[in-house]
Amino acid sequence: MLAALLLLGFFLHSELNNIYIYQHESGLLYEGKPIEQIMAEGKMTLLPDFTYSGDNFYEQLVYDVYSWREFNEKPSFFVLSARIFGRYEEADMMNVFATVYAVYYHLYGKILVKDKTVFEPVCVTFTKRSDGQYEYFYINRAKRGDGFNQSVYDFCLTPVTGRQLPDIAEQILNHYDNYGDLLELQRANLIEHLQKCEQKGVSLYLLNEGKPLLVPLT
Repeated sequence: MLAALLLLGFFLHSELNNIYIYQHESGLLYEGKPIEQIMAEGKMTLLPDFTYSGDNFYEQLVYDVYSWREFNEKPSFFVLSARIFGRYEEADMMNVFATVYAVYYHLYGKILVKDKTVFEPVCVTFTKRSDGQYEYFYINRAKRGDGFNQSVYDFCLTPVTGRQLPDIAEQILNHYDNYGDLLELQRANLIEHLQKCEQKGVSLYLLNEGKPLLVPLT
């Protein structure tokens, strides 16, 4: 089977995703139609947004905040991945420090297309209610451009006294230059979500140096 595929096209190995991307030399077709035509027809499969299924309490808080605050555009659905770097509680306030990576997707039949992405370090502040539950209060995001690094130091603070937490800031900045783990988690969460929604045979449409590629997911 592999030999036959190699005769028809080529494989491009992605070390990040540990999968092979296949492109037929005659172009990308789905059920006999060019993929670009399928997207232009606009017939999308509607899916719910990704929901966190892990057991980390603080990750759950961050996923929940982004679920209702950011990603309610339809007919897109979104998949979120988050890396928690620490938390700090004072009195009835808590700061959770994280980097989040979220992607909007459109699903055309079995062809999945990225719409837009959000990738940002954040400090999410919660208040603790009298019943012990945490409630979203505020979110600080890293600035874009020249003020990026300083903005991360500026929000890495204790929630009440405002004491600086430089160790957490440095972890976030060091990770920002090497965030392969978040990309891998994004792919894993995406596949989990598609499987949960019983979507079989789905491939992700990408452009690599202007060339269309299909990445099998399920």
